[in-house]
Amino acid sequence: MNKSNKNSLQSLGRKRNLAREKLYEIMNQNEHEWQYARKVLISCENQFVRLLEAYKTDRNYIEDEFFMCCDQLYHYIFQERKMNEEFKKIYKPYYDKFQKLNKEYNQIKSQQYGRKQ
Repeated sequence: MNKSNKNSLQSLGRKRNLAREKLYEIMNQNEHEWQYARKVLISCENQFVRLLEAYKTDRNYIEDEFFMCCDQLYHYIFQERKMNEEFKKIYKPYYDKFQKLNKEYNQIKSQQYGRKQ
């Protein structure tokens, strides 16, 4: 491997590593909100399942609570989708940059190993 190819690969490796670090930083900054939204959604899902099962056996069973749960679940599903889309907008450019650099790095590395053989 000549010196310029080795330097190019090292430089690309550093850029790839910086892109990976930035990607992880963005993911870590948004992890708390994502985990909270998941907990709320799971809680609503559990409540909904319990109420739906009870409602199926007796249609008069806590009908008001059932519909209130449905409204909450609808609200949290809507919020989760909205937050997920916002997170993707923040996350995607960093993810795409890392993927591009990683692909380029792997292509150069595989070409170099192909030349050695």
